[in-house]
Amino acid sequence: MVGNSSFKVGLYIRLSRDDGNVESDSIVSQRSLLKQYVKENNYVVVDEYVDDGFSGTNFDRPAFKRMIKDIELGKINRYSKINDTGKIKVGWWTIKNYDYARRPNPGMIDLVYLFEHSSNVASVIIAQMMGKYEYYGMLKKFGFGEKTGIDLPGESVGLLKPPAKWDASDLATMGYGY
Repeated sequence: MVGNSSFKVGLYIRLSRDDGNVESDSIVSQRSLLKQYVKENNYVVVDEYVDDGFSGTNFDRPAFKRMIKDIELGKINRYSKINDTGKIKVGWWTIKNYDYARRPNPGMIDLVYLFEHSSNVASVIIAQMMGKYEYYGMLKKFGFGEKTGIDLPGESVGLLKPPAKWDASDLATMGYGY
């Protein structure tokens, strides 16, 4: 067995359409894949968060909110994994990883993989997990929407609209820098 039992993970599973069963077949399939991955890597599952039949276009999902609270309480740590499915639907938009044709479903990834492969999907998920106000706060801390403070000819203040005016696609695309 590989991995590290100090990695505390939460299993987040969501499907927006109900297939008529008590629990959708896709939810059962996702759970099975995630549990197998956790077992192979010797991770500790803090909890399972399932939003079956909830849209991904907003954050009004009970299990998602519970997972965010667990992250805030430190129940899930920096070694947590993100399920990168290669593409994600936000509103009317389908966002794909740049290498989707070669790697259509990277699966459970860590932050190192996210940066090495520039995962758009995992970046969107992280931005969604933070929420627009917290994400805006982080952008401001990094100096977005401000001048750099060095003398650059023609430099202007960057455009960063207030989070109250963001929709789901704004948050998603800012997550990976579109």
